[in-house]
Amino acid sequence: MNLIEQLKRHAGFYECVWHSNSKCFIGYGHDLNAEPLPDYLHRDFDNNPITEDEAEQLLASDLMNLRDLVYQCLDLNQFNYVRQQTILSIAYWLTFPRFCREEKLITAFKQNNFEAAASIVLTFKPEFRAEELAKQILTGEY
Repeated sequence: MNLIEQLKRHAGFYECVWHSNSKCFIGYGHDLNAEPLPDYLHRDFDNNPITEDEAEQLLASDLMNLRDLVYQCLDLNQFNYVRQQTILSIAYWLTFPRFCREEKLITAFKQNNFEAAASIVLTFKPEFRAEELAKQILTGEY
């Protein structure tokens, strides 16, 4: 498993713009309110939906940008590969601003207190996603 495949499974695919709680999403959870689409993707998605390949490219780009942002509050290099990917998955799920406000979670990661970090993640919804990510935090494995 890898981060892209996990996020595709968690987020689901939306070929047209999906509206939820005053936010707009497309592809695999790309938040149109937070990050506009690149020029090559500007079109009427009701008549010309985004393809899964385009959505995956957009997700990969979002994750590269997110990784740079997460480094502002947490040095990912101190963790193994799976925990790095799990932290990025959590930040993508919550959005970067909310992730940064989760001070207890960030502190737990900084202290390598994976039990505390997993307990915090288990309070998030939906439960199936929280349980999977909490297990990855605890074990450092997919």
